[in-house]
Amino acid sequence: MNGLLIDRRVVLGGESTGRGIVGGVRSRLEWAGMAATGVWVVPLVLGGVATWGRIAAAGAVLVAAFVFWTPFEGPLRGRSAAAWTAHAARFEWNRRRGGAVFVPAYAQREAVPATSGEQPAVSRAKKPAGVFDVPVVVGNARVIGTVQVAGGALAVVRHSNPGRTHFLTAALEMRGEPTGQERDHDFGRAYEGWGAFCATLAGDASFVRGLQQVSRVVPYDTADHSMWVGRHVPPGTSALLTDSYVELLDTAAAMTEQHRTWLVLRLPVTPRFALEARRLGAGAQGELALARREVVAAMHRAAGYGIDLRPLDEARLGAVLRSLQDPDHPIDMVAGMDWARGWLAWDARDRRDLVVTGTERSWHTRTAVITARQVQAGHLAPNFLSPLVSGVSPSVVRTLSVMIDLVPAHAARAKAKSDVTLDIGRAREAARQVSDGSAEQQLTASQQRLADLRVGTGYHGANWSMTVTLCTADLEELDAATRQIEAAAEASHITGLRWLDGWQEAGLAAGLPLARGMAVRR
Repeated sequence: MNGLLIDRRVVLGGESTGRGIVGGVRSRLEWAGMAATGVWVVPLVLGGVATWGRIAAAGAVLVAAFVFWTPFEGPLRGRSAAAWTAHAARFEWNRRRGGAVFVPAYAQREAVPATSGEQPAVSRAKKPAGVFDVPVVVGNARVIGTVQVAGGALAVVRHSNPGRTHFLTAALEMRGEPTGQERDHDFGRAYEGWGAFCATLAGDASFVRGLQQVSRVVPYDTADHSMWVGRHVPPGTSALLTDSYVELLDTAAAMTEQHRTWLVLRLPVTPRFALEARRLGAGAQGELALARREVVAAMHRAAGYGIDLRPLDEARLGAVLRSLQDPDHPIDMVAGMDWARGWLAWDARDRRDLVVTGTERSWHTRTAVITARQVQAGHLAPNFLSPLVSGVSPSVVRTLSVMIDLVPAHAARAKAKSDVTLDIGRAREAARQVSDGSAEQQLTASQQRLADLRVGTGYHGANWSMTVTLCTADLEELDAATRQIEAAAEASHITGLRWLDGWQEAGLAAGLPLARGMAVRR
């Protein structure tokens, strides 16, 4: 077997430590906050004669700045004390002003007025001004048009928020691959094809700068089998036989799952994008034309690697959005659906979970985020996430969303060179003392990444993050599902899940096919 092929089937896991003199795991806001706090040291040092008191005060300020703005594992679950405090304050402020409850505009218009002794059909909770159709965390998002591509119509969604570059998204369903036993040398072909497909979109010639892969896992629907039994079992059949068959179906539903997957292309409207769009048309028409061109090119590239994509029009996109919030709504029930009707009422007044008012009942959702730092360092197979995707038993309704920020090769190569330089110094320092092997492992990872990105290989870089959203009918089931998912994550070489308690609206939004939930690096 080709040695290069074997290497492509083995990937290195997450990195064990942060890089930099004082840690490299902070966000830009945390770096700025630490620097601003440290500025208080200047007047203490330069404001007069240096005394032991002044030196001690300056040291205390520096230590406080470092501790307060540095993320830590354990109770803070990878957050800094500053981030935890800010999230807690924001949650309480949002809950008190009524912004934690969202009711879509169409539901308010259709609400039946309350009569004596009756409750209104929809809660009249106060919402922030100007937000009617989508939750606040989704931002200003709307379908701006539909374009024709191979396989049907495709809805294009425009996302625009103050102070940020607006971007377009297009969602396509990924068809399942043929199942069956594969030979050893065929194992990994799908993974290699997916990586090559992503690489074709990461180059400077492409306007696609981000990908999102959303996988929905639900218990197997036995309705077709039950209907078949009702139509074909003759009258007078032994009740023991029919009851045993129904019991078998119930067991299959609890132990068997079905998967649906969607791919979302994210196209930021950068100056280069806007210039090319103006060449194709004025305003939104030019953006739509360029978006169509990029989607068509991506679909052709995907087909070349064995990836079958089906576009989602507005009705089908609305049905998918609604089903991801309400499992009682079938994914393929598109009758009467559109963008606005894809949204349901959200109640996020509890820190730990978010309640969605479904068609038949309410659903409790809870979301955790996973980053590269939470993946064990070491050699992992490409399917290392399979316990989390398909190994949860009894079945749990869940949505797995992976956001991929595509990085052109030249930018990724520069970052890899810097990482290797820092890791060599760390490894030399570790050689002079007892080490747990993390420095050597991180050096191996950065060196492998630099080797992959060498000129002529055709590889590009990627940043990624992942969310897992659970959905249960009551809180007791939610607790059990949480424990199951944490066990599956541990089996998937994930060191820990960071639950977005106090920010569950953002977690649920990150699991929808809208390419949200990750800051894109430019």
